[in-house]
Amino acid sequence: DVIYPGDIEDQTYVTIETIKRLISQDNLNRYGIMWNPSLDDVKNIRVYIKDRSYYHKVKKICEEFFGNIPQLYLVADICRSALLVEIEAVVIKELA
Repeated sequence: DVIYPGDIEDQTYVTIETIKRLISQDNLNRYGIMWNPSLDDVKNIRVYIKDRSYYHKVKKICEEFFGNIPQLYLVADICRSALLVEIEAVVIKELA
C-alpha cells in the first residue's frame, strides 16, 4: 500500500525511515551481516520524483537527512501510480 497518497513530503519521510530500517543492525544481522550502519554511512542517493514540481520539497528533506553527499534527482515514472518518490541509497562499509 502507498502511504500518504498525494503528499510528497510525508512520502519522502516514510521512504527515508524505510532506508533506516533496511540498514539497521537488527535487519542486517538477520542476513548474517554483523554491522551497525547509520545514515552517515550512505555515500550517495538517487531520488526519483514523479513530477518536477516536487523537486525543492524533496531536496530540502533529503539534505536534512543526508547532508552534502552526492545526490541525483530524476523525474521519472514510478512503479505505483500513487507513489510520488523513490530513493536509492548506496551504503558502503569502510574497511579498517
